[in-house]
Amino acid sequence: MIHGFRRNPGDADESADAQLSAHDAFDLAIQFEQRDDLPAAEEAYRTADELGHAHAAVNLGVLLEERDDLTGAEQAFRRADERGDATGAFHLAWLLQESGDLTGAVEAYRRAETRGHPAADANLRMLLADGAIAEAVVAPEPDARPEADTRPEADTRPEADTQPKAAAAAPAPARVPADDPVARFTYSP
Repeated sequence: MIHGFRRNPGDADESADAQLSAHDAFDLAIQFEQRDDLPAAEEAYRTADELGHAHAAVNLGVLLEERDDLTGAEQAFRRADERGDATGAFHLAWLLQESGDLTGAVEAYRRAETRGHPAADANLRMLLADGAIAEAVVAPEPDARPEADTRPEADTRPEADTQPKAAAAAPAPARVPADDPVARFTYSP
C-alpha cells in the first residue's frame, strides 16, 4: 500500500472501490511525478497497475525505461497493451524495434494504429520501408479489415475502348537512403 494513501470510505461495491482506488493511485502517482518524487510515483503507478489501470502501466513502463530497466518496462507496456491501450502498444512496439524484435514491433505498431495512436502509422511505414523485414512478416493480420477495391470495373461497352484509360496504381514509395538521418526520422516515445 502506498504510504499516506487510503481508500475512499463509504463505497458499498467492492469492485467499484477497487476501480476508484486504481484511479486514486494513478492520480497520486501523477502528483508524485510532478513533484519529482520518482520512487513514490513508481510505487503509486505500480499499485494502480496492479489494480488494472492501463495508463498507469504505460507510465510505470516509461519510468522503468528511463532508469534502464528494459525488462520491467517491456512487461509494463505488455500489460497496458493487453488492456487495449494504444499508447502501451506503441511504447511496446518501439521497445521491441530497438531490441531487434521487428516482427513483434510490426504487430504492436499495427495494434497501436488500429487503436488510433497518432504516430503508429508513420513508425510502421518507416519500419516497413527499411527493408529489414521479410514479406512474410509484413502480410496483414488475418483479422485486419481488407482495404476497399478502388479500381474501376471493366467497361464492356464498345465506346469504352476509345476513352482514355485511368492512371495505374500510384508509384511505389522511394526507398529511404540508409545514410540520411533526416529522412529516416521516426517518432520515439
